[in-house]
Amino acid sequence: MKINNLKCPNCSSSLNVDIEDTNNLKCEYCGSTLKYVPDKEELELIRAQALKAESNAKEMNAKTINDVVNNIAKPLAKSYIALRIVGLVLVVIIFAVIAGVIITQENKQGGSSNGIDITEQKDKINDLYNEGKKESFNNTFNKGETPGAFIKDDLDDIIDYLNQGTYKVSVTYKNIVESTDVNEIKTVRNSINEFNDYDVTLKYDDKGFVNQYIIEDLS
Repeated sequence: MKINNLKCPNCSSSLNVDIEDTNNLKCEYCGSTLKYVPDKEELELIRAQALKAESNAKEMNAKTINDVVNNIAKPLAKSYIALRIVGLVLVVIIFAVIAGVIITQENKQGGSSNGIDITEQKDKINDLYNEGKKESFNNTFNKGETPGAFIKDDLDDIIDYLNQGTYKVSVTYKNIVESTDVNEIKTVRNSINEFNDYDVTLKYDDKGFVNQYIIEDLS
């Protein structure tokens, strides 16, 4: 004899139970071991199966996500930064090569006898070098819509520059405005979610170097 629509106490699924064979009843949906209680006409849970398995699955999914972040996303971000640095070095090299070509051409055309000013040549080299230095520095920073992971890298660079005293770049984010205090910038860095996108605005000093790094939430 079968009794229909008995509820599994573990997953609440409706079951059809043959009460003539009540030993080792199992829920066909979650796999839990059940017992039929005649006087109550209901099922009693002996051993739950699926709920624990579901919990384990969630833990495994969380671990998988963390593994993806640690083993794939972060290395990709670092690779992007490394490629960007290589690109900036190439910019400086190109400027240096151009400077060398200019000087060589001028010397071939006239030489010192034609009145080429050595000081003028040095000034041209310095101008090209400074332009390349400026472009390399400015291109260190992201701007526009930017992932939080890249913003953290930019803030690390700003902190390094401030600690070394090489460049002075202020940071603005929420209640921290145009700050060059390393501890405040570290606070900003820690509050950035690397999985969120932000909007970055760059401002420049009178020589064209980035001197303000402004972050806004996009959420």
